[in-house]
Amino acid sequence: MSHSISPEQIAALKASGQFDEAWYCERYPDVRASGMDPAEHYLWVGQKLGRKANRNSEPSSQSLSKLDCLGREGDGQNYISDRVDEVLTDDFRLKVGISGLFDEGFYVAEYGNDLLVSNDLLADMMHSYYVGNLRDPNQLFSVEHYQVVHKDVVNIHPFAHYILYGQSEGRAAFSPKKVNKFLEANSNRKISSVSDIVGHYQKITVFYWQDGNFFLSDVAKYVRRYLEDRGHTVVIGGEEPDRDPEVLNLIVAPHEFCACGPGQRWSDKDLERSAYVATEQWHTNWFALSLPYLKKTKVGVLDLNPSSASGLMAIGINAAFLPLLPLPDSCFDIPNAPLGQQVRKLKFVENFNYSDQISDRPYDLVFVAVLNDRRAEILSKIAPILSKYKVFLHCPKFTRPVKKGDPDVLDFQDFVQIARNSKLLLNIHQGESHYLEWQRMFLVGMMQGCVTLSEPNTPNPYMVPGVNFVEAETERLGETIDFLLGTESGLRIMREIAKNNAGVKAAILRGEAI
Repeated sequence: MSHSISPEQIAALKASGQFDEAWYCERYPDVRASGMDPAEHYLWVGQKLGRKANRNSEPSSQSLSKLDCLGREGDGQNYISDRVDEVLTDDFRLKVGISGLFDEGFYVAEYGNDLLVSNDLLADMMHSYYVGNLRDPNQLFSVEHYQVVHKDVVNIHPFAHYILYGQSEGRAAFSPKKVNKFLEANSNRKISSVSDIVGHYQKITVFYWQDGNFFLSDVAKYVRRYLEDRGHTVVIGGEEPDRDPEVLNLIVAPHEFCACGPGQRWSDKDLERSAYVATEQWHTNWFALSLPYLKKTKVGVLDLNPSSASGLMAIGINAAFLPLLPLPDSCFDIPNAPLGQQVRKLKFVENFNYSDQISDRPYDLVFVAVLNDRRAEILSKIAPILSKYKVFLHCPKFTRPVKKGDPDVLDFQDFVQIARNSKLLLNIHQGESHYLEWQRMFLVGMMQGCVTLSEPNTPNPYMVPGVNFVEAETERLGETIDFLLGTESGLRIMREIAKNNAGVKAAILRGEAI
């Protein structure tokens, strides 16, 4: 220890019974990141900042709120400056600039009245962290969230860790709450059209990682069909880029193909002249893996979610919305058919009638999703309501990559058959993100005549609450299910929504643009 706190002082504090180490670390998350003994941290820095030693204690009367005050006793200021200087190298500043993740305009608007280092905003963010002020670099990245999610990140500023290591490791970076706020604020932003992105190319080669998520192979086939309908000559590629300047390389799910698959071998020039199909929710590690590639493109991005496309435009990436539709003879145009043998072997299934009348369908409700703690908790709370109705539940937990033919997977074709025989489709988000899951809510819900009940979603012009689906706050899902299925008023609302959605599907089948 180079400062004036002695081992005897630290031992005395711990023995006093007045210092709650676990509470102190939980209350002040920067303590663990500092790499210091919590008691040492309190004696050296914490009490000078007015921090409490335990839940019930009063703040220290020695409180000093500014960085320059730390130098009055010991060498705290020098220690912090040394820690910051270790990170703020020219190479680090270059990487921050390339990432585009430090927004000076946002930073000044949020913290400009209380800067510790007024002539260097990046240094101010770093210095502030070490005196307990968690300041964020942009509208999406939360220093506190990154620290909470990645508990192994210590001895380094969370944003610095993400820039230097976390991004390449595919660590989730963006706070779901911040993502919700950002996407909702930009939901009306003008986006490009698909033809704006790919229209300059007659020939297009579509790439996807054949060892990746099986659903993304369907997306690749759909993209091929969608673009062929618009006059392009499209082929599915292998592993190597087509370097003919007249051919566009279009990569589905760069977090798979580029970060994990053959795209790792592509040159920066190959990646820059490619376009991408973005498929992932912004708060996930998969989106974090894909973002560097989305930022590289000089062509543009096709996003499967309309709000996400608007969000990409807001951060300077040319983007269009690519809607997944049940186009005739496409992989999402599913005929009525018996369920697969695997499903029939594992589950009792009601007799199907494929009724156009929603009230005559054999299942009252269907819920199909990967189970996690959040979904499990919500399902347990609404279980007494669900027990009153005929419900099809399929909620596997996965600890492995999802492959086609996996016995725990309910494939898209089977999901569609069940939806066509269900009144209500329940949508519970995987986390706090309000990301609208187009495949589930539009392809499986709207297009199959099954009314979706969902937690709140980021607004978009294609699926409107009360017109195309029912939206309810999480704590009201149970009572809303009971209202929709158990009352004539609820059934009347469902019939009206199903009628609206049938009109949307008829327009799509007539070839009208969505």
